Amino acid sequence: MEWGDIRFLIALQRHGSLAAASRALGVDQTTVGRRLGALESELGTRLFDRHPTGHRLTTAGLRACELGATMESAAEAMERELGGRDTGVEGNVRITAPGGFVPLVVGVLAELRAAHPRLVFHLLVDNASLDLARREADVAVRMVKPEQPTLVARRAGQLPWGLFASEAYLRRRGSPPPDLAGHDVIAYEAPLVRSPGGAWLAEHAREARVALRTNNVLGAVAAAAAGVGVAAVPEFMAPGDVRLTRVRRPREMAASPVFLVAHRDVAKIPRVRATLDGLYRSLRQVMERGVA
Repeated sequence: MEWGDIRFLIALQRHGSLAAASRALGVDQTTVGRRLGALESELGTRLFDRHPTGHRLTTAGLRACELGATMESAAEAMERELGGRDTGVEGNVRITAPGGFVPLVVGVLAELRAAHPRLVFHLLVDNASLDLARREADVAVRMVKPEQPTLVARRAGQLPWGLFASEAYLRRRGSPPPDLAGHDVIAYEAPLVRSPGGAWLAEHAREARVALRTNNVLGAVAAAAAGVGVAAVPEFMAPGDVRLTRVRRPREMAASPVFLVAHRDVAKIPRVRATLDGLYRSLRQVMERGVA
């Protein structure tokens, strides 16, 4: 029996349909169906039933997934602990970071590639937290310290936030008062409503008018630069945009802690260690300066 076929059944259990499983595995739906058919033939038992709402695993299918999960965990542990031990700084490194960090991260990756030309980076830009234990990513930039004991987090520092607007907006509307009363603001959707900028706007700018909402800090920067209104964004993101002027940095606006996170076994692999160190040095510089 092929271990790879078990992976397809586990994906079907987790995602509920052939189409969803194929997307998660990065293969076409026909391949998923073929591999599952081969697994049923090999085991000589029906593993799932088709229903209008998706695929439902049989008792045998559920037991196969239970046993397969043990195999999957063992395979992942072997890859984490032993993968890359005998190689230098080369190979693939998967990095996940919020969109706002992309300009900073890609600059670091360019420097790392110059020093280690055999590194290949996969940059996954997402607000969702990918599962580092399952190798959905090797390195994560996070503003919340993880609680899982298998993950290690290195704090790079505090990321200050401030209020910014375009010169055109300020000429048109004038300098805003401390509470931004009567001015247009760029507010945040989830999950950024809990960010320092989102929290400050909700508490201290109640008399302002929301002109635009976004779930992406880069979207807020772009909107402010276009003259839509005042945006609360991380300080390091705005100075590089000549269209933006800092309005102020309110004392009540908190800073974001920034962490570099990896699985404790993966962090020992040379290519991952080099990536973590490079990102840490660059992030520390930004934190120590307060702005980029």
